[in-house]
Amino acid sequence: MRIRVEGFAQRIARLFAVLLCACLPQIAAAQDDRLALIVGNGSYEAVSDLTNAVGDATAMAAALTDLGFKVTLLTDRSGPELWTEMDTFIAAAESAESVVFYYSGHAFQMSGVNYLVPVTARLESRESAISEAWSLDAIIARLQSRSRQTLIFLDACRTDPLPSAVRGSGVASDGLARVQTGVGTFVAFATEPGGVAVDSVAGSTNSPFTAALLEHLAEVGTSISDMMIEVRNDVEVATLRKQVPWDQSSLREQFYFVPPAQVSKQELSEADYELLAQLSPEDRKTFMDLLAQSGFDQDSLAKAESEIAVAEANLEIVAQTVVISAVVEEPPVPVVQVLETPEIKPEDEISLQDLVMAPGTVTIGPATGTQDVVVAEAEPDAAAPIRLAALDWDTRDISINEVTIERLRLEGKVLMPDNETDRAIIAAIDPALLEEETVVAAMPPGELNKSVQAELKRVGCYQMGVDGDWGKGSRTALTSYYLAKKIVPNTLEPTEALYGTLKAEKNVVCKVRVASSAVKTGVRAKVKAPEPVVKTKSNKVTTGLKGNRPPETQKQKIKKSAIGMTGSF
Repeated sequence: MRIRVEGFAQRIARLFAVLLCACLPQIAAAQDDRLALIVGNGSYEAVSDLTNAVGDATAMAAALTDLGFKVTLLTDRSGPELWTEMDTFIAAAESAESVVFYYSGHAFQMSGVNYLVPVTARLESRESAISEAWSLDAIIARLQSRSRQTLIFLDACRTDPLPSAVRGSGVASDGLARVQTGVGTFVAFATEPGGVAVDSVAGSTNSPFTAALLEHLAEVGTSISDMMIEVRNDVEVATLRKQVPWDQSSLREQFYFVPPAQVSKQELSEADYELLAQLSPEDRKTFMDLLAQSGFDQDSLAKAESEIAVAEANLEIVAQTVVISAVVEEPPVPVVQVLETPEIKPEDEISLQDLVMAPGTVTIGPATGTQDVVVAEAEPDAAAPIRLAALDWDTRDISINEVTIERLRLEGKVLMPDNETDRAIIAAIDPALLEEETVVAAMPPGELNKSVQAELKRVGCYQMGVDGDWGKGSRTALTSYYLAKKIVPNTLEPTEALYGTLKAEKNVVCKVRVASSAVKTGVRAKVKAPEPVVKTKSNKVTTGLKGNRPPETQKQKIKKSAIGMTGSF
C-alpha cells in the first residue's frame, strides 16, 4: 500500500512538472508582448553632467517593470553600446505588441535633425558631433513597425551640450525638432519643439517631466492621450509655465499602460460635451433630437444639457483670456511642379507623412530620398492620380520667391497606379498608397454589430465588451466618434458603409475624454439637472429643457461660478 501511494505522488509530481514546462513558454511570451528600452546618461566626459538623468531612467524602468514590461535598462553608455543593445532589443521585439523607448540625457538638433548624446561624445566639431551622437531618426526607424505600437519618451534638452564654436550660426538651435514617424508611433517630448527642459525643481529627485510620467503611468484606464494632458498640466505647474511637454501621434488604436476594466455602462465624456457645445445651435439640436430618437432617456438628455452649459461657460472664459496678436500673412508660395520622376527610385525611403500637407506648400526636410516632395492640388477625377513636386539637386539651395519661381517651374508628371513604372514610384513613396479601397461584404446584423463595435474600440471610442448587442452604450460610442470627426449624422445605427469607414481609419479618433477648456479653467463640477416642473392647468411649462440651450439664468450662474473658481489666467 505504501508503495502504491508513493507511485501516485510521483506521477502527480511528474504531471505537474510537465504542465509547468508547458506553461512557461506562454508566460514568457506574455512578458515579451510589451518591451521597454530605457536609457539614462548623466556622467558625461566632455559636456556638463546631469544630476537626475540616471535616477529618472532607473525610476522609469522600475515603474514599467511593475506594469508588466520586460525592461532593458542602460545607464551612462558610450556611442557603440546603444546600437549593440538595440540589435538585441529589436530582435526580441519582433513579436511584441508594443515597445517603449525612454531617453533621459543630453540631446541637440542640428539642421533640423535630432541627436541623443552618449557619455563619451566630445562634440568638438560639427562632423564629430554627428558621427558620435545617436540619430533619433535612426532609432525611431528601427523601433517602429506597422505590426506594433511604438512609444518614444524624450526627457532631454535640459541644456544645449554643443560648444558655441560648434553651434555656430544657423547650424543648430535650442531644443529638439519635430520628427517624422510612421504609422503606429507616439512621440512625447519633455518640452515643445525648440524649447529647453528643466533638469529638476525644488523638492523632487526627478525631472518635472519624468516625475509627472511616474505620477500618472499606472492610472487604470487612462489612455496615453489623456495621460499626456495630465503630464502637461503637472509640468506647467511645476515649472511656472516655463516648460510645456509636447507630443505627436500616429497610433492606429488607443494605448493604455494599464488597460481599463470592462465597463457595463458607457457615458459621453467631457470632450464630447465640449464638442457639442461648439456646434451651431441648429446642428446641436439635430444631434440632441437624434439622441432622443435613439433611446437616450430624459435623465441622460437633461445631464447632457447641463454638461453642455458647463462646457459653454468654460469655452467663453478661455476665449476671453486669449490675447489675439495681429499676424501679417505672407502670400502663399506657388507650387513647383514635378521634376524628372525617374530620380525617385523604389529603394528610396519616402514616408507618406512627407507628402501629407496642405496643397501648395513646399517643405525642405531631411533628405529621406533623392528629392524633397510636396503635394499639389488633387485631381477631381475618379482615378485619383498623385501629383508630385520637387526641387532637384541644382536648385535645392535656391530660395523660392517671386524672382526665382518662374525659372524653377518645370514640367510635371501625373503618376497613375495602372502601370509598373508609376506603381514602383508610388510604392517607394508609401506602399499604403497602393492599397485597394476597403470593400465590406454583406454580413448578418449581429456580426455587423460586433464588427462595428470592434472598430470603434480600436479607434478609442468604445469601452464596453464587444458582444454584438447594439444598445445605448454602442450608440454613445458612435456619438463620440461622430463628434470627434465633426459629423452630424442622421442615424446612430451600424451600417456596412460605417464599418468600411471605420476600417479605413488609420489613427486613433477618440483620443481624449477630458475637455481642453475644463483643463484650462479647472471647472469640472457637474451641474445638477434642472428640477422638472409639475404640469398644472395654469402652468403649461413642463421641464424647461425645450430647445437646445439651458435657461439663461442658469447659464449666467454657471459662468459666474466658473469665473470665481478660476481667477485670472
